[in-house]
Amino acid sequence: MALFQCQVEKLVFGGAGLGHLKGQVVFIPGALPGEVVEIELQKQRGDFSEARLIRILEEAPERIAPQEDHFHCCSPWQILAPELEAYWKRQIVLDALQRQTVLCHNDLQVSEMGPRLGYRNRLEFHFTQVKNRLHLALHEPASQNPIPVETCQLGLPTLQRASQELILLLDDAQLRPKEMGRLVLRGNRAGQVVALLQLNTAAKQRLTSHQRHWPKLDFQFIVYSESFPKEAVSQSELFESVANARIYFGGLGFFQINPFCLELLVPVVGEWIKGEEVLDLYGGVGTLSLPHAEQTQSCMIVEENPDAIHFAQRNTKEIPHFQVTPSKVQQALKQIGGQQTVLLNPPRAGIANRVRQQLLTVKPKRLIYLSCNVSTCARDLKDLQDCYELKWQQAFNFFPATPHIELLTILERKK
Repeated sequence: MALFQCQVEKLVFGGAGLGHLKGQVVFIPGALPGEVVEIELQKQRGDFSEARLIRILEEAPERIAPQEDHFHCCSPWQILAPELEAYWKRQIVLDALQRQTVLCHNDLQVSEMGPRLGYRNRLEFHFTQVKNRLHLALHEPASQNPIPVETCQLGLPTLQRASQELILLLDDAQLRPKEMGRLVLRGNRAGQVVALLQLNTAAKQRLTSHQRHWPKLDFQFIVYSESFPKEAVSQSELFESVANARIYFGGLGFFQINPFCLELLVPVVGEWIKGEEVLDLYGGVGTLSLPHAEQTQSCMIVEENPDAIHFAQRNTKEIPHFQVTPSKVQQALKQIGGQQTVLLNPPRAGIANRVRQQLLTVKPKRLIYLSCNVSTCARDLKDLQDCYELKWQQAFNFFPATPHIELLTILERKK
């Protein structure tokens, strides 16, 4: 095994440390700026390499002790002091934007609200076996190797307790990892928890029989054979109170992971949609638009996920000026109008090409773009910059102790 020494210069998109080795860029997960590290090269990819951190030779003063041994599986920036995390997240956003677009606020701020651990309303585990005992597991980064864990401290405390209780019961039922897929726990700040377990048919039959002997659980437990259902799971209904609005969502559909930071973001969106005709694309259950129902002229939520559609309809059934359109956004392009304020909250892939082209053709008067991937956001903003000007932009730290960040950009059509 050939080992090399390298000095880390900065943190980059994705969370790795960047250094140079023999004139070539090398990315080192787990290394911090200013550190001298010993590394093993693992992958050569054109003009850069990826490396594994072997040993820290000179430690950065900003490095702090992680809260969990498995932090590299769930929150690799547990080693970074909070003020440095905010600094590097701002730099990463600015670097990504400034390389591609003029729609970039140079005085960009990073806002955060709520706890730095115990904030996630969704946890997902796999399983492994240690000394004939069943354990929860997370996958090691860039591999499928299961790492045994007790729980994950990123989750709401109720999710942590439910996961620890459930693993004891599953082990007592003599279930084994090869019989199970994933365990998803979803909850809210009111203490509701739903646990959804994927396992094969034979194991489901054994577990159903064994459940007669279980104590009463403080959470809802739902078992599925082979795969999670594609249809809405109404029996797993949860709710979250956001800006005085009660929003219902399910165990399987998308809902913002950090409800605390959502309280910070939603009022900002509200200031820009008052009195407006709103088109909520990639709208989910209506999280961004529903809290402002009384202030908006009208709203159409476009969503394709069956679970999210079910709950969007549940959330809007008593709001006559809100409409839910079950459709892929690419198939609802005719809904885009020139006098609308369009909300965009796409997946990590960003705004689909056909959608971007329709936006540029119709030119809605205002775009409110919430991105979970600043790289694809920068690409989208580059395409939009000839027709739109920047009115407001801010980053929100929805994922403390991780490299992930969300960016809210508000654009208005050029006159």
